[in-house]
Amino acid sequence: MVASHVDQSWAPPTVDGALAWVTPVYDRWLAWKRTADLTGRRYVEVKAEDLAADWPEQRRAVIPAMGYA
Repeated sequence: MVASHVDQSWAPPTVDGALAWVTPVYDRWLAWKRTADLTGRRYVEVKAEDLAADWPEQRRAVIPAMGYA
């Protein structure tokens, strides 16, 4: 994820800079997520490595959870 940011003209050009830039964003998201009630909402958290490891199985779980048949 950081490498993809480094390659963007709008993001810091170094790994350290990109990490410093995205860390507060992720910290805020994780803090909010701990307090949010996501029950009954169309919220699905998926790890990219899980998708890569077993796309057919992950697809069967993720797509219906998002409300698609």
